Amino acid sequence: MIEDELAQSLRQIIIDYQAFDGDETQISERNIKTWANQFNDPLFILTEMNHLLPKCYVSKKKGIDFFNKELEEVANINNVSKNELLKQSSFLNLQGSEKSQAYINELIIESLIDELPKDSLLNKHNKKFYFYFDDIIATGGTIRRNLKQWLESTESEGEDPIVKKIKDKKIKLYIIVLGLQNWGWANTEYYLMQTVDKQIDKLLNKRVLIEIENHPRFRNQQFNCCYPIKNENEIINTYFNSLEQMQYEASAFRPSNLPIKEEFYSNAANRNKLEQEFLLKGIELLNKLDIVKQNQRPLGFCHPNHKILGCGTMFFSWRNIPNNSPLVFWWNVPGHNWTPLFNVINRGS
Repeated sequence: MIEDELAQSLRQIIIDYQAFDGDETQISERNIKTWANQFNDPLFILTEMNHLLPKCYVSKKKGIDFFNKELEEVANINNVSKNELLKQSSFLNLQGSEKSQAYINELIIESLIDELPKDSLLNKHNKKFYFYFDDIIATGGTIRRNLKQWLESTESEGEDPIVKKIKDKKIKLYIIVLGLQNWGWANTEYYLMQTVDKQIDKLLNKRVLIEIENHPRFRNQQFNCCYPIKNENEIINTYFNSLEQMQYEASAFRPSNLPIKEEFYSNAANRNKLEQEFLLKGIELLNKLDIVKQNQRPLGFCHPNHKILGCGTMFFSWRNIPNNSPLVFWWNVPGHNWTPLFNVINRGS
């Protein structure tokens, strides 16, 4: 059957999801079909996801290759060998030992084999190059808090704050991530310009594997996310009108003439259909909660003050998926009778 073939194909794309011990993913073809069968048109869902996931799923190998390629690029830009770069580098761990940054740092260090001892790279002061690695920058809340504190700190008593050292070109900061929402990044730059230094946007060296173009006010966006148009669906409009927030209400729905050219979904009609399916199912799942938190939306968590349907992030890595991706991918609440495509780490309702 074609559903079996599509499920098998989809499994091959995500075969290393959470396969931390080197085994294949625990996601089976049966799991994939069970997930798809929860929608009105399972064959369509499987077909379109086979088109989308190669564009937005990052395997472990692809992630490691990207990080190492970027280290080599930074070495070339600074006219040093990769080994010399590492001797002068520190991998920042500003999130804590249980967060994604610590895992990414460990992963990159392991891939370097024996080029340098591990402890020479982690949280060391008085280096020339500082690297902020992570899997994804979404709304930007985490990196804003992390960088503000770090940029305003000093490495030793009596020294200039780190931001001044960067401005004086004594040190350099590189932000290297697998995925980045350009709306969240724009908010991050604005916040740091307002609170740390008005020229900080010129000092942050950003390098990204997949840029998620979701800023509602930027022109020529491909909107490689889940961002539905407005229609006359009563369920959707009733849900949207129930939201009490006010910010970005005018940007909650995608203009029907955008993107100008469809390059992410298989075609414009399939984009509209899939986005509506995900939105309606997400609303259905939220309606099963006794209490819905302000940041919980059908297309993924978002800023609690924004009147939008969610971030709609279409980005997945072998390690985990963000909570601002549509709920249909990861929702796993007892009693809700919903089988997610991806099981997730550290995620609740």
